Amino acid sequence: TMVVRSNKKANNYNQGIRGRIKFQEDQISAGDQFMVVRNNYFWLPETSKMGFIANGEIGEVRSIRNVHERYGLTFCEATVVFVDYPSEDAIDVILNLSTLSSEGPALSSAQSNSLYEQMLAKFSYLSSKKKIYEAIKNDPYYNALQVKFSYVITCHKSQGGQWEQVIIEHPYLPDGPSPIYYKWLYTALTRASQKAYLLGFPPDWFDVS
Repeated sequence: TMVVRSNKKANNYNQGIRGRIKFQEDQISAGDQFMVVRNNYFWLPETSKMGFIANGEIGEVRSIRNVHERYGLTFCEATVVFVDYPSEDAIDVILNLSTLSSEGPALSSAQSNSLYEQMLAKFSYLSSKKKIYEAIKNDPYYNALQVKFSYVITCHKSQGGQWEQVIIEHPYLPDGPSPIYYKWLYTALTRASQKAYLLGFPPDWFDVS
């Protein structure tokens, strides 16, 4: 796993890894690994030991079907598993693919608001606000899993996770290191349980004597 500071950087690296190393050209493919970027309570069966699909959960795509546009966003049907729960069966979900390339951590406020307004319009034929809200709550597109590729992730999204080996990219620091940066670096370093590889760090940061 590689840890970077911004979603834009993570997106660029993830697309590079998929294109140049995994030779994948589709927007998402079977075998891709992803991270859930928003808690989801919709897709798991009641018997699941996971309880809910948590923000930060790492999954793997088993199959992809029917990539399509709806409500101004891109979705697909998929069968997925979650790597920390190997005993759990694969589940069928709808993935919101618009979050894969977004520069924010999940759907933007504008995108979320637009989706909600379109849902209100979709169910406006129902006879009461309660029925409308219940229909939205149970709509599979409104509950689509918001995901990003997880080959490279931001330090913020890495919190709570740990891997044997982690690559950490030195971020651009126009004003030099700050206390906030050192907290960021500490968090990034402690994601590695065995080895951390530092990429692009200035040579004078290291004591080689």
